Amino acid sequence: MRTLIALFIAASPCVAAAQHTIGTRFAPPAGTTRMAAAEGSFAAYLRKLPLKAMGVPVLLYNGQPKDRQGQPKDRQDVQAAVIDRPVGSRDLQQCADAVIRLRAEHLRQQGRL
Repeated sequence: MRTLIALFIAASPCVAAAQHTIGTRFAPPAGTTRMAAAEGSFAAYLRKLPLKAMGVPVLLYNGQPKDRQGQPKDRQDVQAAVIDRPVGSRDLQQCADAVIRLRAEHLRQQGRL
Protein backbone atom coordinates (compact mmCIF):
# COMPACT_ATOMS: atom_id res chain seq x y z
CA MET A 1 0.00 0.00 0.00
CA ARG A 2 2.85 2.42 0.73
CA THR A 3 4.09 1.93 -2.83
CA LEU A 4 0.82 3.26 -4.29
CA ILE A 5 0.73 6.27 -1.99
CA ALA A 6 4.32 7.21 -2.88
CA LEU A 7 3.52 6.78 -6.57
CA PHE A 8 0.81 9.42 -6.55
CA ILE A 9 2.55 11.88 -4.24
CA ALA A 10 5.71 11.93 -6.35
CA ALA A 11 4.20 11.48 -9.78
CA SER A 12 3.95 14.94 -11.31
CA PRO A 13 7.57 15.99 -12.02
CA CYS A 14 8.83 12.43 -12.48
CA VAL A 15 6.61 11.14 -15.28
CA ALA A 16 7.93 9.48 -18.45
CA ALA A 17 4.79 9.66 -20.61
CA ALA A 18 5.91 7.12 -23.21
CA GLN A 19 6.40 4.35 -20.67
CA HIS A 20 3.69 1.79 -20.10
CA THR A 21 4.22 0.28 -16.64
CA ILE A 22 4.16 1.85 -13.21
CA GLY A 23 7.83 1.02 -12.68
CA THR A 24 8.97 2.66 -15.91
CA ARG A 25 6.62 5.65 -16.12
CA PHE A 26 7.24 7.01 -12.63
CA ALA A 27 10.80 7.81 -11.63
CA PRO A 28 11.72 8.35 -8.00
CA PRO A 29 11.81 12.02 -6.94
CA ALA A 30 15.09 13.88 -7.46
CA GLY A 31 17.69 13.00 -4.87
CA THR A 32 16.16 9.61 -4.07
CA THR A 33 16.53 6.09 -5.43
CA ARG A 34 13.95 3.39 -5.92
CA MET A 35 14.25 0.49 -3.51
CA ALA A 36 14.73 -2.92 -5.09
CA ALA A 37 11.67 -5.15 -5.09
CA ALA A 38 12.19 -8.88 -4.66
CA GLU A 39 11.07 -10.91 -7.67
CA GLY A 40 7.59 -12.28 -7.00
CA SER A 41 6.81 -9.64 -4.36
CA PHE A 42 3.66 -7.52 -4.45
CA ALA A 43 5.84 -4.44 -5.04
CA ALA A 44 7.41 -6.06 -8.13
CA TYR A 45 3.94 -7.06 -9.36
CA LEU A 46 2.64 -3.49 -8.99
CA ARG A 47 5.64 -2.02 -10.80
CA LYS A 48 4.94 -4.26 -13.80
CA LEU A 49 1.24 -3.36 -14.11
CA PRO A 50 0.41 -2.14 -17.61
CA LEU A 51 -0.80 1.44 -17.94
CA LYS A 52 -3.00 3.03 -20.54
CA ALA A 53 -1.56 5.90 -22.58
CA MET A 54 -1.05 9.28 -20.88
CA GLY A 55 -4.13 11.45 -21.01
CA VAL A 56 -6.61 8.58 -21.33
CA PRO A 57 -9.66 9.54 -19.26
CA VAL A 58 -10.69 7.55 -16.21
CA LEU A 59 -13.97 5.86 -17.06
CA LEU A 60 -16.54 4.24 -14.81
CA TYR A 61 -17.81 0.68 -15.31
CA ASN A 62 -20.58 2.08 -17.57
CA GLY A 63 -18.18 3.99 -19.84
CA GLN A 64 -18.99 7.42 -18.40
CA PRO A 65 -16.07 9.71 -17.40
CA LYS A 66 -15.32 9.66 -13.68
CA ASP A 67 -16.11 12.92 -11.96
CA ARG A 68 -15.14 14.38 -8.62
CA GLN A 69 -17.89 15.36 -6.25
CA GLY A 70 -18.53 19.06 -6.66
CA GLN A 71 -16.26 19.31 -9.71
CA PRO A 72 -17.08 19.34 -13.44
CA LYS A 73 -17.64 15.86 -14.89
CA ASP A 74 -14.86 16.30 -17.41
CA ARG A 75 -12.17 17.05 -14.82
CA GLN A 76 -9.47 14.46 -15.45
CA ASP A 77 -6.40 16.17 -13.97
CA VAL A 78 -6.47 14.48 -10.58
CA GLN A 79 -4.96 11.08 -11.45
CA ALA A 80 -1.44 10.22 -12.46
CA ALA A 81 -2.19 7.13 -14.57
CA VAL A 82 -4.83 4.58 -15.50
CA ILE A 83 -4.02 0.90 -14.99
CA ASP A 84 -4.95 -1.16 -18.05
CA ARG A 85 -7.40 -3.59 -16.44
CA PRO A 86 -11.04 -4.32 -17.25
CA VAL A 87 -13.44 -3.46 -14.44
CA GLY A 88 -16.50 -5.31 -15.73
CA SER A 89 -19.93 -3.92 -16.47
CA ARG A 90 -21.28 -3.51 -12.92
CA ASP A 91 -20.45 -1.02 -10.15
CA LEU A 92 -18.46 -3.45 -7.97
CA GLN A 93 -15.07 -1.78 -7.46
CA GLN A 94 -14.48 1.34 -5.46
CA CYS A 95 -11.44 2.68 -3.58
CA ALA A 96 -9.96 -0.17 -1.54
CA ASP A 97 -11.73 -2.77 -3.69
CA ALA A 98 -9.27 -2.05 -6.49
CA VAL A 99 -6.24 -2.63 -4.26
CA ILE A 100 -7.82 -5.78 -2.79
CA ARG A 101 -8.40 -7.02 -6.33
CA LEU A 102 -4.78 -6.33 -7.34
CA ARG A 103 -3.50 -8.18 -4.27
CA ALA A 104 -5.81 -11.13 -4.97
CA GLU A 105 -4.66 -11.27 -8.62
CA HIS A 106 -1.05 -11.25 -7.45
CA LEU A 107 -1.67 -14.08 -4.97
CA ARG A 108 -3.60 -16.10 -7.59
CA GLN A 109 -0.75 -15.62 -10.08
CA GLN A 110 1.60 -17.11 -7.50
CA GLY A 111 -0.74 -20.02 -6.75
CA ARG A 112 -1.28 -18.77 -3.21
CA LEU A 113 -5.02 -18.13 -3.58
